[in-house]
Amino acid sequence: MHESAVIGGLLFHTSDPVFAAQILESFLASSVDCENELRACGIDPAMAAALRIVLPKDKASIHVACAQGAAWVLGFRSAPQADSWQLVATVPVGMALPAGVRRATAETIISIVTSAQKAIRIAAPYVDIAGLELLSDGIAAATLRGVSVELFETRNWGPGIEAARLLQEVVSAQRDVCQLRVSHVVPEIALAHLKVVTADGRTAYVGSANITGAGLRGRNAELGVLLQGPDVLLIDELLDLYRQK
Repeated sequence: MHESAVIGGLLFHTSDPVFAAQILESFLASSVDCENELRACGIDPAMAAALRIVLPKDKASIHVACAQGAAWVLGFRSAPQADSWQLVATVPVGMALPAGVRRATAETIISIVTSAQKAIRIAAPYVDIAGLELLSDGIAAATLRGVSVELFETRNWGPGIEAARLLQEVVSAQRDVCQLRVSHVVPEIALAHLKVVTADGRTAYVGSANITGAGLRGRNAELGVLLQGPDVLLIDELLDLYRQK
């Protein structure tokens, strides 16, 4: 699932996602250098080269991931964009989302990460490896295109400390780990209970989900909203306020 989300982020700004996905698939599935073709259809060749390193090598998996990535972009573009917020929900496996709810929690957070152009910020009281693994490839890919990433780590929460360490290893294997910042909240706050992911001061998930396996992989019932617009900057300002200098 996360491979197609990463590819969807790469295809997001192309004029023809289906054609661009075909060019990208040819590049990823072979050793052929088609930098000019990638650039012509709106794909960053350096980003595509990084994906070729981290994605599965078999052609069938690459074909599925590229097709799903293009489908996600087309689906997103065809959805009405008049509202500045959309409902985000996840119900336990086996239960169906109500009609009209188009966004699940993990999908939404992954799409925020993969579409970021400048900055990603993640804050949750509980983060573990199972949850962060869903985002790690997208975060590493974001650092390759110069996006800064900040993760707020909860003090004395062992799984969160271990997850942050693992994320640093994933990022440092592909890019200068200085692109990733692990922050703590000011000591005056007993527990930073906010659960939020922001990108570029324009897009944010705010909801009940922690960045954990239970929160993102469908074991919990979660409810939140996807916010879009300049007011997301207010969330970033609060995060600045809460961050320990």
